[in-house]
Amino acid sequence: MSNEILLADLESAIAWVASFGVSPDASLRFERYRRAMTKMNQFARAGDRENVNALYGSAANALFEALSLIEIWHKLSGDECRPFVKDRLDFIRGPDHAGDENPARSTNTPRNKQFELVIAGTVPSADRVHLELGERFSEIDVPLQTKYGTLFVECKRPVGERGVEDRYDEAHSKLRDRMESFSDMSVRGVIAIDLTKLANPRGALLWTDFAKAEELCSRCIYGFLESNRRLWAKPRKSPLTIGTLIRVMQFVVSPESPRPFTYYNRFGVGNLKETTPDDQLWLDELHASLEDSHRNAMWMGLMRGYGSPLII
Repeated sequence: MSNEILLADLESAIAWVASFGVSPDASLRFERYRRAMTKMNQFARAGDRENVNALYGSAANALFEALSLIEIWHKLSGDECRPFVKDRLDFIRGPDHAGDENPARSTNTPRNKQFELVIAGTVPSADRVHLELGERFSEIDVPLQTKYGTLFVECKRPVGERGVEDRYDEAHSKLRDRMESFSDMSVRGVIAIDLTKLANPRGALLWTDFAKAEELCSRCIYGFLESNRRLWAKPRKSPLTIGTLIRVMQFVVSPESPRPFTYYNRFGVGNLKETTPDDQLWLDELHASLEDSHRNAMWMGLMRGYGSPLII
């Protein structure tokens, strides 16, 4: 995957955003990313190493961040998804660097919405799980239709280790309250946690070979699950909240590879205390859908280096 291909995809994704009536100007962080990447390409083609080095930090962050918009555009650009995306359109704003987010000022809200869109675009697969659309589900972060019923996904992005338990408890409470209002339906809840900011707060590039990068992403998820065993063992606020979906994203540079850079979206599915055999069927279906989505993305060439999901 080259800079030129990524830049072309980013321009197409920004044009898609503009179709919602948003002006693609410098107030959009993705437009700022596009400009940084364009400058970087121009200096690189001209052999201007001084300016390349000066822009490297901002361009690297732009590449890392642009990948999420490209992924969302690839997966959710169908007409049927437009209302879902429109309700979360704030994802295009926010500070350029995730490390500059300030929850007290709600500047983390755009990337929180972005995480919802990433989950909505990644988990569904053609044969297993579908995005559940409709006004009734408007208060649910990501509602997914499975053969067992509707799975409510509550999405959280902890900004630090000390915030993990608070966000986890908050997600439990929200899922309990929301599922109680759907007593006429077969529903379950899953808490999705994005580790990307915890693992890589400044969106730095990882310089290593691709196999090592995938191992590091897997280790990040395993380590998080292991270090928070106390949380997973806590009594559930609702017996209908059955598991966790853990995600980490890493942008990787491998100079010796024919493809100089790629990225990994790595997922882990885990159960909670006293998960029943019936609950496990829901989690197995979630895991299988992630595997199907992974295979389809690889076949379509959309997400090279995309890490297959773990089952915990």
